[in-house]
Order: sequence, then structure tokens, then C-alpha cells
Amino acid sequence: MSELERITEVASELFFQYGIRSVSMDDIARQLGISKKTLYQHVENKADLVEKTMMVHNHRTVNQFKEIINDDHNNAIDELVEIAKINKALLKKTNPSTIYDLKKYHKQCWEVVQAFHDELITDIISKNIARGIEQGLYRDDINIQIITKFYVAQMDLVIDTQVFSPTEFQMADVYIEFLKYHIFGIATAKGAKYLHEKIHPKSTNNA
Repeated sequence: MSELERITEVASELFFQYGIRSVSMDDIARQLGISKKTLYQHVENKADLVEKTMMVHNHRTVNQFKEIINDDHNNAIDELVEIAKINKALLKKTNPSTIYDLKKYHKQCWEVVQAFHDELITDIISKNIARGIEQGLYRDDINIQIITKFYVAQMDLVIDTQVFSPTEFQMADVYIEFLKYHIFGIATAKGAKYLHEKIHPKSTNNA
């Protein structure tokens, strides 16, 4: 691991846990066990560090998703469930302030992150729906383009703290309910049964 990779990894952990504004360059240097002068040899300023950190995070996520999608043992529903495990873990450790700080104080970075995310999710979901239809897990009367746009738009809603207040809802819980809503909404009877068995394996075994 290069020094820049180590810096972005530590910065990512701190930003997602505490928010971006509440984490200073001194905090990051201290956590890394280096001087702030050394830190600035790798990044121009905090804004540059935020941008580099988010780009590394995005590409790491893409690689994780690709591993799931390229696994021939996974059907369309398995894909979404496995991806959901990654997203749920991330959302559980994400401070809502992180997203707020990105939107308000690092707008350009947020727009790049958002565009990257939307393009990635659009590609994954459109292909997933097509695959699910072929496998008989999703209905064949679905307009893939429309449902994909629904999915992308609703993902923005999941992290909208004005709709789902952090004092009342955990983002990870909102995301899981949204995903079940999505899959059950497009599933055939076969697909709905399969998802139910994945979610409630014990009840199936006891039946």
C-alpha cells in the first residue's frame, strides 16, 4: 500500500465516522502518525484530500460490486442481496454529517461522486433487471429503463436526512426496506419466494 493509499484509507474512516468538517488535517496526521507537513506532501489541502478519498472509495466499491456480479453462482436476486450487505455495512458506519458536509462544503466533489454513483447504479440495476427477467425471477412486463430510473432516484431518497431524520431512522435500515420494496415490486412468484427464503431461512426450514 502506497503512502497516499494509506492516507486516503485513514481519512475515509475518519470522514465517514465523524463527518468531514469535524475532522481536521491535524486529526488525520495524528491518526497516521505523521506530521502535517508530511501529509501536505501528498495532498494540496483538505479539499484535495476529500476528493482523493472519495474517488478511492468509489473505485474500491466498484471492484467489490464487480466481484459479486462476476460470480456465476449468483442469480439476479443474489447479486442485489450481496451488494446490499456491502451497502448496509457502509451506511451503518456513515455519519449523516458526512453526506451533508459533502453537499454543502464540497459541492463539486459531491457532484462528481453523485454522477459516478448514478452511472454505476444505472448500469448495475438495468443489467440486473434484464438478467432477473431471463431467470424468471422478475416479471417480463417491466419497463427496464423506467424501473432503473426509479431505483436511482429512490437511492437519493434513502440518504435524504430531511425525509428520514437520523434521530428516527438509521440509513442502513431505510436502505434494506427500500431494497425489499424494489425486489418484491418487480418479482415473479418464483422470485418473491426465493427472496423470502433468503431473508427468512429459519422460517422456511421449520415449515
